[in-house]
Amino acid sequence: MTRDDFENIYWIRRNIVRWERRLEELDASNIKSTSNLNPVPVYGTNVTSDNVSESAQKRAEIVSMIQRLTEAAKKKANEVYHYIEQINLDEPYIAAVIEERCIKCKSWIQVADVLGGSSESHRKAYCRYMEKHFQYDPNNII
Repeated sequence: MTRDDFENIYWIRRNIVRWERRLEELDASNIKSTSNLNPVPVYGTNVTSDNVSESAQKRAEIVSMIQRLTEAAKKKANEVYHYIEQINLDEPYIAAVIEERCIKCKSWIQVADVLGGSSESHRKAYCRYMEKHFQYDPNNII
């Protein structure tokens, strides 16, 4: 397990949220565009079906991306959970911080809301742990 594994799961989950937003935007624009269809067909053109098929293709690509990212996140989460189980007896506080931040993808403020204390104290404890156990740049935190 490396520090990059902790950070990767965080960013994979953030990307899943980003792709889900894009999917919602695409679905919303599809609803809007289909409500504006001209009921009178224009002979010799197939613009509507081209737009619908292009939109369906984009949607399928986004859904596929979300599925791939979700599988990657599950795999990484299992690795992080396994690591957390190992350190939980020695350092249960850090295990809780890692779980809230990396696996549950919470901001430092949300971590503080769950665990109590200040967001800065949790962030610093996380950085100190990473510095101690991994080669870690405290200026490059998630």
